[in-house]
Amino acid sequence: MKPFTFLLLTLSLSTSHSLHAQPAGKFGGGDGDGYGRATTTLTLSPNLPIELGTWAAKTVENGVLLEWTTIRETNHSHFVVERSVNGEAIQAIGNLSSAGNSVAPQAYFFIDKAPYVGENAYRLRSVDLDGNATYSRWVKVFKDGGSPSAISLYPNPARLSTSISFYSPTSESASLNVYNMLGQQVLRQLFSIEAGDNEFMLDVSELPNGPYWVVVEVNGKQWGGKLIVRR
Repeated sequence: MKPFTFLLLTLSLSTSHSLHAQPAGKFGGGDGDGYGRATTTLTLSPNLPIELGTWAAKTVENGVLLEWTTIRETNHSHFVVERSVNGEAIQAIGNLSSAGNSVAPQAYFFIDKAPYVGENAYRLRSVDLDGNATYSRWVKVFKDGGSPSAISLYPNPARLSTSISFYSPTSESASLNVYNMLGQQVLRQLFSIEAGDNEFMLDVSELPNGPYWVVVEVNGKQWGGKLIVRR
């Protein structure tokens, strides 16, 4: 009787809720080329709301691009994109409505604009109209330290000072350079930036009225913005 009981339990899990049983720390997919892949991960039961085709992740200039397709959808509501960086803490980072009912292939994408530096793991939570959920496999992608985002200057035009704000994925040493329209450096400051949001006040009270180019330089790379001084 024990083997027979065990067989029934295995069959029940494999035909209905096997995707729920995947531990958060067990990542699947990925072959070392910057992409994570999973194919047809939600086809274990004809009662599932979708049949997933492709599921991939890759790094892009502004974050991590997640792309997937469905082969069919039945009474489906939406997708929730989930991310984990340590295999335990799972964070929902996006929601996308789906076609709902379709026998034609559908394509979807989502960009994680704030991935963590290092390895990021992603999965899809598929939710039907009754609120029931199934899960895709994890796909992994590695995001390097990158560089600061474009800088923001406020107020602009500025009278006496302006606030320079930007996001950096890492802590770095940086320089701030201000140039006039002739390309002459009129101001230079050295400072340290922290991982996350950074904000610095720039004193422009000694600069004549006119346009300037403000440049933040980190590890030989530059990001800048135009500043107007007007009194």
